[in-house]
Amino acid sequence: PFRIACEKALRVLRRNKEALLTLLEAFVYDPLVDWTADKVNDQASKTVELHVSLSLFASRVDEMKVVLSENLQRGQESIGTLQQALANWLHAQTAESACKQEAEEMGGMLRVVQDKLKHIDWEHKEKSERLKKMNAMQPHVESQWTFAK
Repeated sequence: PFRIACEKALRVLRRNKEALLTLLEAFVYDPLVDWTADKVNDQASKTVELHVSLSLFASRVDEMKVVLSENLQRGQESIGTLQQALANWLHAQTAESACKQEAEEMGGMLRVVQDKLKHIDWEHKEKSERLKKMNAMQPHVESQWTFAK
């Protein structure tokens, strides 16, 4: 008899599966559905629903507090690291700017030294030419000097 009753119950359920699925779908989307037709307790029911929703919301907020607090701490650490990196970058930029300025100054001094060296080289060549001329004239001058004696 139990087996026959189970078979008949399952047969009825299979024939009326659409109606059963419609009822179960309501539970999926709103498990707190009030199936009673009692409208007297409607306000009390809404108040209970509100309290349940608020307590659910409060528990979600409490769950999220830990994650938010960890994210806040990581964010603050990241900001500290970023500030340090920016300070290092700014220091490097300042040092680079100072090096560029010093290089430009040294380049100017190098050009001045090169100009002076060119002038010294020119003077040296000029004096070498004079010395060669004097050396070339020396025998002639000596001969006149000995001639004049």
